[in-house]
Amino acid sequence: MTRARKGTAARSTGRARGLAGRGGLWLALFCTSCSSETGAPPVPRAEPSEPVTEAARRADAEPLYDAQGRLLESSTTVAGLRMPRGLVAEASSGRIHVWTTEVPFQKLLEYFGPRLETTEVERIGAAVRYRAAAPRGVRGGVVRLDVTLLPYTPTATRLTVEELPPPSTLGPAELEAQLQRDMQRWD
Repeated sequence: MTRARKGTAARSTGRARGLAGRGGLWLALFCTSCSSETGAPPVPRAEPSEPVTEAARRADAEPLYDAQGRLLESSTTVAGLRMPRGLVAEASSGRIHVWTTEVPFQKLLEYFGPRLETTEVERIGAAVRYRAAAPRGVRGGVVRLDVTLLPYTPTATRLTVEELPPPSTLGPAELEAQLQRDMQRWD
């Protein structure tokens, strides 16, 4: 080997040792600054737990379907209409009730179809609305309902039941007089 090469080799070896020495120093400083000896209590690590799914909760609960695969009724009732099992209440405000469910959309259609009497069934995109429907078999004062089924993911459906106000018992002349009084109040 020539002298120039020996000097270059010596310099590069020395440089490598110097970098390793400095890197070791930085590593030592970093490890000591991260140690738990600084007075801060160590943070306990939470073991990842398996999330409890709706299906797992249902396995312990009562069954959703009968032997023929039809959706069963729950104990929840709105204006005489029994709701199906598997609903999760989202909101309820006065006359409007909202639930979500992982029950397939088609099963909900099969459930509500025979239980509601209406001539107005609308299909709005993927949603279905039973307008001014009356629950079958209800006696006494019947409350009309708007029942809307809206699939919003492939496995989840939103159910909205709106209790409609009763129709007015006033005649046309009385309604017009009431309208005139209401308009005068706004003036």
